[in-house]
Amino acid sequence: MANNFERQQAEKEFQPQSLHELCAILTRYRIAYEHWGSGGSKTVEQLYEELRTGESFLIEDGRELLRVVHVASVSVFHFDGETLWRLVEDRQEFTNGDVRRRPFTSSVAEKIQKDEKPHAAALRGLCEELGVCSPVELKEEGVSVEAGASISYPGLHASVTLYKYLAFFSKEQFRPEGYVEVQDDKKTYFVWQPHTPLA
Repeated sequence: MANNFERQQAEKEFQPQSLHELCAILTRYRIAYEHWGSGGSKTVEQLYEELRTGESFLIEDGRELLRVVHVASVSVFHFDGETLWRLVEDRQEFTNGDVRRRPFTSSVAEKIQKDEKPHAAALRGLCEELGVCSPVELKEEGVSVEAGASISYPGLHASVTLYKYLAFFSKEQFRPEGYVEVQDDKKTYFVWQPHTPLA
């Protein structure tokens, strides 16, 4: 117990004041950020922007550098009278030709900005990623914490706190062809699949 307490005391938030300072600490922890930006990974500049805007932050304890993120995670469903459909992210296609498929269990995952409420982030994610900005009723499904290697920033470990929500789209919000989020560097495709509950 004492060791855990001492480690918690030793941990500190690292807020880089410049891109150069971020690169320096990544180098100190032997994280090869030079290879980021290919294979579907994000760039070190994108990580710096995340940290600058408060979408994520870094914790260091002298032995490990950890990216900490809080995410609003929404599972989206629609019932057409016969079939219960579940929305899933199919793929991301980058302008450089890379294609990435992420093993998400939810439909939409949106990083929570500094001082933003999880519920507000969930609604913002539905609007920005799917173009569904009309009112959506969200049901809270709990909170969980997942830790492991970062997909976006290889070599950097991540701790992700998920605020889970459930949403049902109306007939007007349901687009059978799916949804596409267009960004400067990529397109993200969302498709509907028949939902088969676990037995």
